[in-house]
Amino acid sequence: MAKKGGVTNAVDSYDPTTKSWTSGPALIGKPMNGFGCSACTLDGKLYVSCLDGTVQCNDGGAWKVVKNLDEGRFFHRMVPIANHRLALVGGSNARAMKKTGVEVVEVQAEPR
Repeated sequence: MAKKGGVTNAVDSYDPTTKSWTSGPALIGKPMNGFGCSACTLDGKLYVSCLDGTVQCNDGGAWKVVKNLDEGRFFHRMVPIANHRLALVGGSNARAMKKTGVEVVEVQAEPR
């Protein structure tokens, strides 16, 4: 949420060592994409599951869409699991007030 109300796709990172915040590149898509999203790290990269059904990845540069889901979710959890996979758990979407079950998403490993 923005300070003056409304939603935003801005991304800020907290560094507990320096106890400071840094602004980073915004998520791809409309500002509503940042509402109720879920994030986790996997293989040293940051992943975000967004309202529009995209799974976006940032490994220190710009965000890129790495997966398009059949349905978006908000207020869910995303956790890393083995072999380049993420598990999306619960939440809601535009059609279902409450999502049950787990959706497993495979993200491609990229050579470094």
